[in-house]
Amino acid sequence: MRLLSYNTYWKIMDPSPDKNACLLNSRNVCRDNVAEIILSIGLEKDEKYPKYDFISLQECTLKNFKKLDFPSNFINKYQKKYSKVSKNYVITLYLSKYHPIKTYRGNLSTPNDYRPFLIIVFKENLIHINVHFPHYNVKEGYKRLQDILYKIPQFYDPKYNLIFNGDFNHQPNFKFINAAFKPHKIFNSPRLHTCCREKGHDEYEERFDNIYTTIAKPIIYRTLKNVRKYNRGENVLMSDHLPVYSKI
Repeated sequence: MRLLSYNTYWKIMDPSPDKNACLLNSRNVCRDNVAEIILSIGLEKDEKYPKYDFISLQECTLKNFKKLDFPSNFINKYQKKYSKVSKNYVITLYLSKYHPIKTYRGNLSTPNDYRPFLIIVFKENLIHINVHFPHYNVKEGYKRLQDILYKIPQFYDPKYNLIFNGDFNHQPNFKFINAAFKPHKIFNSPRLHTCCREKGHDEYEERFDNIYTTIAKPIIYRTLKNVRKYNRGENVLMSDHLPVYSKI
């Protein structure tokens, strides 16, 4: 199974005045670069396009998702669902071979802090969880997830596995995650520095973006290597986050 999680960053999807460096000859090169990264980070030998089972996007509206302008031979293999809280979205793409049977949406934070989550239960014995956690009140976010999961009958079915991924906005405490998701046993993943870089001199210091599952430890777990490729002087022409790719 191949999984991708990526916070695409709302400021570069619809460039604000402080992100006008994204615009070049009427093209949004930052958005083009995000699409290129998605099409390359999970690519395997002899593939034209990577075949992810699931793609989890954060800070990407439906309107801007369409503007990513993926090749039809890639994107037509996927179905999508989304969760929206005010102007903030998370989107989950899944290969058409998967069949959703129930969807749950909500906010992980307070009414004035827009932090959507999306839980999809699939016929194929999977529960996929796409999250955009708040910066604060993280335990409350986990409690809200718990409250939903504990009402899902499939959560207690031992045949079902969990995929739990997204932008956590904190470095997760692995023991806390396993306690929150009992009776499931979640496998740990390497910690990658993926956030947050908006200027060429910034560093990726935070380990905010993660993919966890109850299926197995990842055999491949990586992020983008050549980040300087997307620099123009001091301007970083892509998201302030890096993507995470996992193969299990």
